[in-house]
Amino acid sequence: MDRTIFINHNIIIACFLIFTSFFVYADDQNINDEKNIDNIEQDRLGSNAISDAKYAILMDADSNYVMFEKNADTPTPPSSMTKLMSLYIIFCKIKTGDLAMEDVVTVSTWAYQAEGTRMFLEIGDKVSVKDLIMGMIVQSGNDATIALSEHIAGNESNFVSLMNDEAKKMGLSHTEFANSTGLPNPKQKMSCRDLAILSKNIIKHHPDLYHLFSQKEFSYAGISQYSKNTALGQIGIDGLKTGYTDAGGYGIAMSAKTDDNRRIIAVVNGMPTEIARVQTAKNLIAYAAKNFYNIKLSDHAKPIIQVDVFHGSQNTVGLVSKDDLWVTLPNGVKKEELKVLLDFQNELIAPVFNSANVATLKVGLANGSVVLEAPLYPQQDVLEAGIIKKSYQNLIKKVF
Repeated sequence: MDRTIFINHNIIIACFLIFTSFFVYADDQNINDEKNIDNIEQDRLGSNAISDAKYAILMDADSNYVMFEKNADTPTPPSSMTKLMSLYIIFCKIKTGDLAMEDVVTVSTWAYQAEGTRMFLEIGDKVSVKDLIMGMIVQSGNDATIALSEHIAGNESNFVSLMNDEAKKMGLSHTEFANSTGLPNPKQKMSCRDLAILSKNIIKHHPDLYHLFSQKEFSYAGISQYSKNTALGQIGIDGLKTGYTDAGGYGIAMSAKTDDNRRIIAVVNGMPTEIARVQTAKNLIAYAAKNFYNIKLSDHAKPIIQVDVFHGSQNTVGLVSKDDLWVTLPNGVKKEELKVLLDFQNELIAPVFNSANVATLKVGLANGSVVLEAPLYPQQDVLEAGIIKKSYQNLIKKVF
């Protein structure tokens, strides 16, 4: 049985510790699935910044709020932005200790023969993992990417399977990989939204390696090459990756840290020139920095509300989120306008496990726009009560 919890003023203040007042409602129809607030973002952005962008998305990495989107779920050739997933897997291997920056990789004939952008590896070269990573990030080296994919998985095909498995885990529903590099292949596709989610996961799960994306120049074998993200170092921009193919046009996944410490991600694809892709993404970043602000609602693992548990060894349990909860609001929208709804799918009946998504916290505005929707979990397992307590609770429930 679905049920909705009214969260009163005092509970909200105790939980979030930031607002002087909240307006709370329980009519689920008043919160719709439209993420853009009355499309005011697009109106404020203006046509100049997006006129050439066939596909685009602008997202706050802390709140996941989408400030602007255009054909964001359309699968398109990701070109060398594909390498972001290759790098994510490489970073995961480093994190688990299965790979080290100092490890040496021997370049195969297949890697050497890679078409397109190159690090200019030679057959039999012995190259450190760190140098190959920099060759991927700065030089967009297809040869470096294949060399690392073979080192990790035995061959590129096996590595691509890892990429597709990881895409499923991340929920990248408009993504399919056919190679590790982004070289043209009709099966290779990603949406701008999927690229933004992937970018966020790199930043979130590998903060100790993300700084590598800010490097502007890298040399190998006496050949210096420069990052095609020419906006690095401007308005807080510090990564991630460009891409180009004839079929996909010019694209970029770009991220920046704003002056007020917000992490913004912009992705555009299908642009006509190198200059256009960088400038359009930069305009989106600047727009986000100028026109929005963030509010932190709650720390992760901190109970948001206590709810009843029927037949439980304890009568109540706190509900928590797995991540810190942030809300992104346009300038001019006051935090006091936020409305909060706690939506349950079912009544909590023991046993209850902390891995179960038992409720959803929705935060919206008076116009019905959702600015946050977050799953909530029991803070701890609640075991089933003994037969005496259960019988007593059953009796009380029948009476009342």
